[in-house]
Amino acid sequence: VCQALGAGRSRILRELATEATVMGLIGSVLGVGVAHFGLRVLVAMEPGNIPRLADATISGPVLAFGIALGLAASLGSGLLPAARGLGTSLATALRNAGGRTSGGAAGSRARAWLVGAETAISLVLLIGAGLLVRSLIAVQSVDNGFDSDGRITFEVPLPQTYAMADGEAFKTEFLERMRNLPSVDDAAAVSLRPVGGGNTVMGILPANETGETFGGIPTANWRAVSDQYFETLGLALTTGGDLSHQREVAEVVLSEALAQTLWGTEDPVGKQVDLWADPDRRSTVIGVVENMRERGPETGETLAVYFSYTDVPWTPINFVVHASGSTEAVIGEVRAILNDIDPDLPLSRVLTMDAMLENSTASRTFTMTLLSVFAGLAVVLALAGLYGVIAQSIGQRTKELGIRSALGATTGEIVRLVMKQGMRPALIGIVVGLFAAGAFSRALQALVFEVQSTDPTTYVAV
Repeated sequence: VCQALGAGRSRILRELATEATVMGLIGSVLGVGVAHFGLRVLVAMEPGNIPRLADATISGPVLAFGIALGLAASLGSGLLPAARGLGTSLATALRNAGGRTSGGAAGSRARAWLVGAETAISLVLLIGAGLLVRSLIAVQSVDNGFDSDGRITFEVPLPQTYAMADGEAFKTEFLERMRNLPSVDDAAAVSLRPVGGGNTVMGILPANETGETFGGIPTANWRAVSDQYFETLGLALTTGGDLSHQREVAEVVLSEALAQTLWGTEDPVGKQVDLWADPDRRSTVIGVVENMRERGPETGETLAVYFSYTDVPWTPINFVVHASGSTEAVIGEVRAILNDIDPDLPLSRVLTMDAMLENSTASRTFTMTLLSVFAGLAVVLALAGLYGVIAQSIGQRTKELGIRSALGATTGEIVRLVMKQGMRPALIGIVVGLFAAGAFSRALQALVFEVQSTDPTTYVAV
């Protein structure tokens, strides 16, 4: 119509370019606002293992690149269809349009391909996000072996001026006074807190065995613990007894997994082991305790050996408190006790056990959230594209649909006709997306937990 009224192609292209530029600028401004808000959310969710994420900002080069990309997308979306339409003869364009704007059959096919691609991409991202969601649920359902409810951990670094006897006297007094608090059910000391406290590993062998005769030297996490440590964490001794905490007695408690590794189904109580695979550090097994996952819920049950804290001058001392009161109130009372014993000793790294477990899955939660956001945006784009294709198709076929209706076609038949045409690219995109998701999900296999990359529940739901 514009050409018929005398407008040249260059003028039409300039008008379309202006419209596309304005829309691109508006979209870019809105996108910068969303990006600024999204970046703040990502920084707040920082899992602790992404270097300098807290320093991330939308810098000038990044801003310029984003705006340029937005403008290029807008111009391309506006000018390419126009250029193709202007290449059509005036008579053909007017005849095809029927009084309405049309990109012709080629334009319809291009839009359908775009919708199919958007659907495929959104399907791939949704399946990836679904697998990560199921993995997170599986991680959070893992039995870590210990009871985290109401447990609070903190550490007290001892200065170098403290001799070993001074450290032992402090630990004993501090534990006794904490246990006397009405809001504290149990309290214990440990060299390294479970989950997130790090690993201290030793080689361990049954007495009179060597690496050659035993077929290798098993490694186990070791922890120096005080009395009531197992009770504080809600762990039960499955056989034997607890440590006596007497210096002159070399005794250890093993986890069930370690006892089974060393002696299979035999009763380990009364047997001897060489700590650090050293016969000079031979100790007697006096008990076996339930398994824990010391390295977090995504690891296996830990091979662990426990011995008395009196055997090692370890600092900082980590404490675990099983409290029935609020965390803030209990920590306030604990600080008061510590200040009374030695005002120069700091109370640091205060965390609940529940928070420690959350921290251990922070990276997984971060990745899942990020991929879910991208998947959600892809779905929105696919829906917008599908709506646009169907809406334009109806606009172009208004006369045809009116004739069908006049000839007796029911509303349901017309709706089915339109939906069949509109959903075809979406269905093609779903099929293509399923194949692409298979390859993508295999790449995610290292990130999923107790879920197959081809999990049928996730695929069907998506």
